[in-house]
Amino acid sequence: MVSSTPDENALFLLDDLEGIEINGNGSTFWITDPEIVLFRVSDCRDLTLKNFTVDYDPLPYVQGKVTEVQTGSNASVSFELSPGFDEAWERYSSNPIEGLGRIHVFNNDDSKGLPLSPLWIAGADDGRSHPKKANQVRKFDPASRVATVNLIVPTNARHLPGYGIRVGDLIVVTPRYGGLAPLELRDTGRTRIEDVTVYASGKQGFYIRRVSEKVTLLRYRLMRRPNTRRLISSNMDGMMLRYCRVGPELIDCEIEAAMDDSVAITAFNAIALEQPRGNELIVTTRNATIPLSIEPGATVSVYGLDDFAFLGSSRVLEVTPVQNPNGYAIPEFHPVSWMGKKKGITPWRILLDEDLGPVKAGSNVFSDRYGGKGYRIQGCYFRNGWAHAMRASGQDGLILDKTFDYTGGLELSIESDWTLGVPIQNLRIAGNHFLGGQKGRGAKAPIKVTAEPFSEMPRSIHQEILIEDNLIEYPPLAAMLLTNVTDLVIRNNTIVGSNQVRQDRQNTHSDDLYMDASIVLLNCPNAQLSRNEFKDPGPFCAKNLKSKIISSSEAAESKTSDN
Repeated sequence: MVSSTPDENALFLLDDLEGIEINGNGSTFWITDPEIVLFRVSDCRDLTLKNFTVDYDPLPYVQGKVTEVQTGSNASVSFELSPGFDEAWERYSSNPIEGLGRIHVFNNDDSKGLPLSPLWIAGADDGRSHPKKANQVRKFDPASRVATVNLIVPTNARHLPGYGIRVGDLIVVTPRYGGLAPLELRDTGRTRIEDVTVYASGKQGFYIRRVSEKVTLLRYRLMRRPNTRRLISSNMDGMMLRYCRVGPELIDCEIEAAMDDSVAITAFNAIALEQPRGNELIVTTRNATIPLSIEPGATVSVYGLDDFAFLGSSRVLEVTPVQNPNGYAIPEFHPVSWMGKKKGITPWRILLDEDLGPVKAGSNVFSDRYGGKGYRIQGCYFRNGWAHAMRASGQDGLILDKTFDYTGGLELSIESDWTLGVPIQNLRIAGNHFLGGQKGRGAKAPIKVTAEPFSEMPRSIHQEILIEDNLIEYPPLAAMLLTNVTDLVIRNNTIVGSNQVRQDRQNTHSDDLYMDASIVLLNCPNAQLSRNEFKDPGPFCAKNLKSKIISSSEAAESKTSDN
């Protein structure tokens, strides 16, 4: 048994080496301890690792079988521990912060090739985000070796009998913190990984931290063994990068996650990310963040995603969703997240010409969390949802040109991150069609550009926003809500039937009561409104509220021109 201390739990510890090649010659490393790392590489340069396979046998952290399922408000699952797991169970379950992570349920049926979505143990996060859920384990009977744990059931399983769990199903419990990955690189120089396959991992498939030179992955595969039901990355990410000055080069790589709520690649403070020309990266995961710059001619196949993102791309990119060749269902909504660096990004071309289907309530179709530059989004069609159609922060040069055809009440929400005070600049919203919207409580303005929740001291002022040639039909409240904007121009828009909830105010938020105009402006000096057409408007066509504190006595009708 290898020690689980951070410095001693690696089978191979490579430290301060240069010009070394390790060839596994087709070897397979079977690892049974979830906290074991195969290769930990530190302060090495010109290192090559090649020709080997890594697996955790037979499932990551084998625990046992289900003996009972309790549904309802006190949902729980009981399972009998597998032989030899008692000590590990006591270690994981005794620490509510650094102990249990998730519980995964596999149908004990050879005819089913995929696991169910994971079911979360209560308090499954770090114990700080969810302090009220620290009591994860209800009881453990050492005599019968049966453990009972609380469950937070995912939405897509709540309608199933027993949440889709049956007595006899296999159980996999992952620790919140434990081993990182079979391969770890820390503070390294140039490194090359060739012909390496990871069939399962302790936490990530690959972990890279503070590398100063390029890491090249040639034919690196993170995937399940054929015809197996187990997890691939049991707890967190397929690949994680942290504080890297140079990003990885991926050549003919395949990264798969078996619908286990893992992500394919996550990057923190990673810059200068590159992808060679003409290569195909296949990603079959949920909540994927892919930090790659795709050269023209490269192919990106995206399927089975809830959230897909490119971080820091500097190239023209075309993304088209494709049918999942593995056969499991594409989600009912396809939000896409584009996370760009704040500086130095050349314009993107994002073409999504297909009907992407209904958008689930509370999701974002497009989301830019960190502020991008020079995006152009066109040719998109989304339908039948109540959600943010686009949610962005710190935009510079964003163009939404004849982009969205909303037929289900989606909201175009462009919001600055008020905690950072990042302003939005050079935004154009033109030629879009908004139809309908959610009525009653939670109603939204179809076009909303805001800085932060209303407060005395705005942290950000948006600049140069043009809204023109849009058709907005039957919005639930105001058709447009903009706050803290200078150089604002609203022209040539048609608004039909504004403020559909004005007859039903008791079901709206209190903050919505002032939104009795088709266009509501808050702290928008020198706004220019011209040649807009209003059909069946609310009490006011346009209103400019100069105060940050909203009350009926402070509301004043704005001056409009050519309206």
